[in-house]
Amino acid sequence: MKQKVVLLFVFLLVVSSLAIGSAAEPSMLHAKDGEIELNYLPVVSRPWAPQLEKFVADLVPPAVVTDIVDPGDGRLFIVTRDGRIQVSAPDGTLQPDLLLDITDKVYDDGNEMGMLGLAVHPDFVTNGQIFVFYGEEIIFDSQPPVFRAIVARYVVGVDLPIDPATEKRILQIELPTTRHHGGAMHFGPQDGYLYIGIGDGGTGRDYAGNGQSKETLLGKILRIDVDNGSPYYAVPPDNPFVSDGTSRGEIWALGLRNPWRFSFDRQTGDMFIGDVGEETWEEINFIPAGSGGGQNFGWSCMEGPDVFKQEACEEDAKYIPPIFAYHHQLHGECAVTAGYMYRGEAVPELAGQFLFGDLCSTKLMSLKPDGEGVWSMRDYGRYGHFVTTFGERHDGELFLGDGNSGNIYQITGIAQTE
Repeated sequence: MKQKVVLLFVFLLVVSSLAIGSAAEPSMLHAKDGEIELNYLPVVSRPWAPQLEKFVADLVPPAVVTDIVDPGDGRLFIVTRDGRIQVSAPDGTLQPDLLLDITDKVYDDGNEMGMLGLAVHPDFVTNGQIFVFYGEEIIFDSQPPVFRAIVARYVVGVDLPIDPATEKRILQIELPTTRHHGGAMHFGPQDGYLYIGIGDGGTGRDYAGNGQSKETLLGKILRIDVDNGSPYYAVPPDNPFVSDGTSRGEIWALGLRNPWRFSFDRQTGDMFIGDVGEETWEEINFIPAGSGGGQNFGWSCMEGPDVFKQEACEEDAKYIPPIFAYHHQLHGECAVTAGYMYRGEAVPELAGQFLFGDLCSTKLMSLKPDGEGVWSMRDYGRYGHFVTTFGERHDGELFLGDGNSGNIYQITGIAQTE
């Protein structure tokens, strides 16, 4: 049963053809340094690879882990696609009480829907607020169902699990299909605003043009103020399109297909976005701290370094290329899962490297900047875990969720490979 769940999730998350190709060619890796195109980004060979140790096991029931969040005290809030949040103690012991169970609200039967993200308020210790991202299905008599992405606020109290009836919906987004919903959420480490990743809605090659349209929230990174505004939230006054009368003010960045996971560098405030590709390329996109937002990453005009759909391109548009992209024909790669810039102390060899994985190939990789805009990639090989998500503890140590076993693994050190 576990295997069937995972294989289904792999298929649904990818939603792109998995090409079978030969050994990797230099042109299958791509990066850009300023205005200089790098046709081949050198892969730095290492005699070691990150070592994983099982940290949490036996989630009940076995389910696909979609998010892992530390509320600030070393516990892990573990989100599963079916609508549950389970809690592990700082030593990895799974707690008997669920934090939240909204399986009756969450629609997880259709493609990439389910409970997909969790964010803990920066003042969680005092206000107990958490925010969840999930999909729902609305049934109407004699009409096709309507699907929505929901961002909702709950308050953690003494009694667990949280009463689902206490939900306060912050945002509702109508979805054209059950695909490409994104779902990652984080509070900005420098501004305290809530950032939300939303996919293009999965209309197939983005025929609806959602990635490039500023009139829809689909295919975007959003930035909202959940502590102010009426009735639900406020749009920060310094959002890049807030003064544009034809654009949605919530938009922080656009031109994304399915930003399944993104994260902030806890030290610098830089944002890393893993955008799952359609036919050929998986991308890592980058927004430097203090940029002011407004970046356009090109979808569906661009996919990775290539023009994908000429009719979606605008003559005067400035498309920001990914800092790294890899081809589906490398070694069975299909769907990027963005992780975090490592800022922990347990694995000094990973210091200052952005760790990420690929769902299908089960590879772990990292990107390291040289301080002058060039990123080198380190390929640590296949781990056999379907990496659906990463998590960062308050001390900077990293975890990953295995969609196959439902286990959580911690990166604890390095293992020699030579």
